[in-house]
Amino acid sequence: MAGYILPDGGVDQRFAKLMVWLAETLGERLTEARIRAYAKALSDVPLERLREGFRRAAYERVSGRFPSPGELRAQVETSGEDAALLAWVAFCGAADKV
Repeated sequence: MAGYILPDGGVDQRFAKLMVWLAETLGERLTEARIRAYAKALSDVPLERLREGFRRAAYERVSGRFPSPGELRAQVETSGEDAALLAWVAFCGAADKV
C-alpha cells in the first residue's frame, strides 16, 4: 500500500512512525507539516521498501542531518548498476535456456 495521506487529511500512522524513528535516530525534531510533506513526496513508494530505505538512511547517515525525500527515495530505488546487473543475469538465464 502506498499513499500515506488519509482521506481525512491525516498521515498514515505507520509512515509517521517511520519518520519519528528516523528523526529520533538522527537526533532531529519533526513538525507535523514536515511529516505530511514527506508523506506526499513518498506516496508512491510501498511501505516495505520505505522501511528498508529508512533503515539504510539511518545507518549510512554520518552527518546526522535528516535526509531529504529525494535522498530517501534514492535509498529504495534500484541503482543503474544494480539494474544493469539484473538485466545481465536475466539475459544469461535466457541464453542458457536456448
